[in-house]
Order: sequence, then C-alpha cells, then structure tokens
Amino acid sequence: MARAWDLFRALEWSTVLAIVGAVGGLGLLAEALLARWSRAAKNVLHVLVVLPLAVLAGPPVLGPALEPVVDRARPRTTYERIEDRHLSRLAAMPEWQARARGLSRPATRELAFALARGGRGRLDAATLTRLGEIFRRLLAMADEPLCAQMARGRERPLDLQRLVQGADDGTIDAFFDVAARAVSAELRDPLVPAPTSAMRTAALRAFLERLVPADRPRMLAAKAALQQGRAADGEACWAARALFDVVGQVREPHREVLMREALDPRGS
Repeated sequence: MARAWDLFRALEWSTVLAIVGAVGGLGLLAEALLARWSRAAKNVLHVLVVLPLAVLAGPPVLGPALEPVVDRARPRTTYERIEDRHLSRLAAMPEWQARARGLSRPATRELAFALARGGRGRLDAATLTRLGEIFRRLLAMADEPLCAQMARGRERPLDLQRLVQGADDGTIDAFFDVAARAVSAELRDPLVPAPTSAMRTAALRAFLERLVPADRPRMLAAKAALQQGRAADGEACWAARALFDVVGQVREPHREVLMREALDPRGS
C-alpha cells in the first residue's frame, strides 16, 4: 500500500488530473446509464467512483466533484420536483439534448424559458386556452410592475420563476406542462399562421361584448397605448387582467385568435 502511495505521489499533476477526468467521465456515464436508480443510489455511485481521486487531486477538483452530491442531497422544493419531472420529459428529446448539453441549472432554465416563449405560436388552441388560464392566475398574483411587463410580453425569466414558485401545486404543474409542450413545439412543430386582420377585428368585437360596457372605451385606449409602447404600468396591468379574466367566456374561433395575439411573441 505504501509503495502504491509513493508511486501515486510521483505522478505529475497533469497525469493525476487526466485520471480524475477519465474516471469522473466514467462515473457520469454510469450515472446516465443508471438514471432510474434512486437518488441515494446515485449519490453512493458518485462518491465511490469520483470522490476518492477528487480528494487526492485537491480543492480545484474536489469542489466540482461534490456539487452533484450536494445538489441531490439537499431537500427539493415542490417547485423543483415538478420542474425536474418536466425537464426529464424534455431530456428524452434529441433536439433538447443538443441545446441543453453541459448547461448549468440556471442556464437550462433560461433556455427553456426562451424556447417556451417562442413555442407559444406553435401551440394548438386547447393548449393556448390552458396557458391563458395559467396567465390569469399569475397576473392576479403579480405586483403591478411585473403584471405590466407580462402584459407587454417582456417579463424576465427570473421574475416569472419567482412568481410561479409562489403559486399552488396545481398551477406550478400546469405551468411546466404547458411550457414543456411549448418547448417541444418550438423544436419540432411548424409555426401556426398568425391571425389575419379581419380575424383579429372579429375577435376583438366578440371580446368587447363580454366586457362591462363602461370598461370598453378604457380597454380600447389601453390596447392602443400598449401597441404604441406608451401604456402606463397601471393601465397595462389592468388591460391584461381584464383580458384573461374574460377571454374564457369568448367562443371559438375568436378565443384562439385573442390568445394568439396576447401570448404569441409575434404579437408582442
């Protein structure tokens, strides 16, 4: 044993790090192949394969080697458990694997947000209606500045994440389910043609009929201000909440047109 230790100490550090990298790579490959194992079993595998050489290599290697174990060992929030489940759905897609390979968790979230937002224009009418209901709940929870940013289609991923984290489990699950569908649609499905001007006019008329008559002039003014980029936060937020509160009462095909105009980034 002492002779083995002496031999190891005689190795160049570049050689040690190469060994650590190779064994670490094998360990990660084994984890991928054994993805159905329990969290505890994967922790044991990682510690047995990677940790011994990482300890010998010192802090520069030990820290990164411990990160997966620490991340798995800490308690997961409901939000994270639901997020993990839906990210696992995406992980089965080669198109997602090509985009997300090697990304950190925050970077993966940002990628998913960007793809999901782009994919709204490819969703079917039923899924758009579900997304509209989710937005109705989130807009009711948001403070005025964030609500206004959502109305303009400019909400930041981190702000939206914090908002969703405060929702009930059903809303969180529905949010990630629709987001995963939108990511899949962005990567795989053709773009749905944007509504024509005549379709938008007819849909707006159907929507206004569902509004309280006294609110109709205010809605038209707020809509024009949003399109011109001069709506105050209060008016933008009010218009968005009013739209998503009422749009579920509008019949098809007008509801789909309203949802595409409000949620499709091409209309933002």
